[in-house]
Amino acid sequence: MTKIKSISVYCGSSCKIDKKYHAPTRELGALLAQKGFRLVYGGGDTGLMGTISNSFMDAGGKALGITTDYLEKFEGRNPRVKNTKIVKTMGERINLLFQDADAFIVLPGGFGTLEELFSVLAPKQIGLHKKPIVIANFFGYWDPLRHLLTRTIEDGFASEEDKKLYAFVDKIEDLIPTLLSFPPPQEKLPQRSGARRIRLPFPSWLPLC
Repeated sequence: MTKIKSISVYCGSSCKIDKKYHAPTRELGALLAQKGFRLVYGGGDTGLMGTISNSFMDAGGKALGITTDYLEKFEGRNPRVKNTKIVKTMGERINLLFQDADAFIVLPGGFGTLEELFSVLAPKQIGLHKKPIVIANFFGYWDPLRHLLTRTIEDGFASEEDKKLYAFVDKIEDLIPTLLSFPPPQEKLPQRSGARRIRLPFPSWLPLC
């Protein structure tokens, strides 16, 4: 069973979405806080970002927001989240959203959410990390993505083994159990000064071409 303390939640910041998406997001925020997880998220105060952060804070949780100067102009910053990091670039933001989390939950979102998903899925595919990735398929929103990933595997652009890299969940009550069901990441051994760097082995199915 995976030991998880901090969870990065990727989600949309648009205010134009159907209101139905806010209810399960609000429920998830409260659930994460009640279970004692730390929320790591994009730092904004609009759309589902505002919903997840406010419901999490309402339930007494401790959150970390990560945003950029540029994004803050559009998404705002939740003043209730006192621990908010403001970085210069989107690359820094994505890296911190990864580094500060033990697992990832992907809620409905737009292009930015898709970028965040693949920023953790692609490195996991080649063995750079083993953190759990769960895609919350509220109201079937991610069904087209599920079909795309299946097609990617069926047509040989990814391996059958890659189905184990992520999980789709349709119900709130299945989210946490699914996260915890992933095999625990291997502990990284401390590297001594001057020690030879060890290359990570590529998955056996990857063609050497």
